[in-house]
Amino acid sequence: MGKELYASSYPFRSSIEKMQQSLDSLPAKDKPTWNLVDQLYAPTETSRVAEATVSQPLCTALQVALVDVLDAAGIKFFAVVGHSSGEIGAAYAAGYLSATDAVWLISILEFFFMSSRCSDVLRFGRYVSNILAPFS
Repeated sequence: MGKELYASSYPFRSSIEKMQQSLDSLPAKDKPTWNLVDQLYAPTETSRVAEATVSQPLCTALQVALVDVLDAAGIKFFAVVGHSSGEIGAAYAAGYLSATDAVWLISILEFFFMSSRCSDVLRFGRYVSNILAPFS
């Protein structure tokens, strides 16, 4: 589904590209070693979608891009719900996160949860504080 929408829908493609730019702007030590579009088009043999550090941000990016497609079609949400990374997609749909913050947050979240170093957990806390600062 993502490949077809990326190829045929300007709002979807634009959203994915904007989120990739956000991921590319992360500090080198936190930046993913993969690309959203590359993973959308990756053949089974080389796909990393089975890895949570790839699948969670990719799934969130697809959710955010789908919200953008629906918004471009004039469809508005009255309520949203999500589970796991879907909570971040729901927060985007509800207007609490920007698209770039949504993909950035899930990417950082997955990276830091895969790490057991205390310094990484503290760095994650600073990222989240910066994203949530406008709501405090």
